[in-house]
Amino acid sequence: MAKEQARVHLRKKETFIWNATNISKNIRKTLIEMFQDYGAKTKLIYLEVPYQKLLKQNSDREYPIPQKVLEKMISGLQVPADWEAPVVELFTR
Repeated sequence: MAKEQARVHLRKKETFIWNATNISKNIRKTLIEMFQDYGAKTKLIYLEVPYQKLLKQNSDREYPIPQKVLEKMISGLQVPADWEAPVVELFTR
């Protein structure tokens, strides 16, 4: 459903933000290729917080991610490389 909504924006040449946890380059690649197929300008913004803050943010969520699932996500994280999109910005705290 989200991809179809993105296509609606892309067809109309509307600006939008795809806000998602895309931890693998393969998932990002599929999305970036879709955006670029429509001629969209693409910018990746990677935000990282310290581990303890990440745990606190997760515990404060209405529906926290189970610890084992969160650890698996962290271990599989592939930080975006500068070649994945025309603009890649990395922010860590």
